[in-house]
Amino acid sequence: MKPAGARKPRTLVIGYGNPMRGDDGLGRVVADHLARLALPGVEVLSLHQLTIDLAAVVADYDRVILIDALSDAPPGEVQLVEVHPENSAPGMSHYVTPGELLLATGALYGARPRMTLAGVGAETFDGDRLSPVVEQALPAVHAQIERLVRGGHEPGV
Repeated sequence: MKPAGARKPRTLVIGYGNPMRGDDGLGRVVADHLARLALPGVEVLSLHQLTIDLAAVVADYDRVILIDALSDAPPGEVQLVEVHPENSAPGMSHYVTPGELLLATGALYGARPRMTLAGVGAETFDGDRLSPVVEQALPAVHAQIERLVRGGHEPGV
């Protein structure tokens, strides 16, 4: 337990996805790699999906980096995208988009951490392992995220 008044690490990294759906497991693979590095001031979560209850967690950080496979990017391409609050059409889903999570964090907790989505274009969502093209992109995505958590390159706004 942290002492009263102790501040959580400045940066939260959340890797998410389903490792039983091919490249969808990318976020968790990268999160596990970053957790092993134990970077100072960085907390890492590996989750199945983003949910609205994460807003309470996200609100405690200045910086949040989300890691996910991208279905709308060329396979293997690494992209960094600044996340902005968004209100999507209501649905019957248990998960939220990055923009919806940021919107909820502000609405519920008055916090708006800087949020970046780091992704790699997926080749397949079949199987229980990453595709070769996404596997080859891992060193590049590791380097991009490590640079972000150390305060380096920022995506365009």
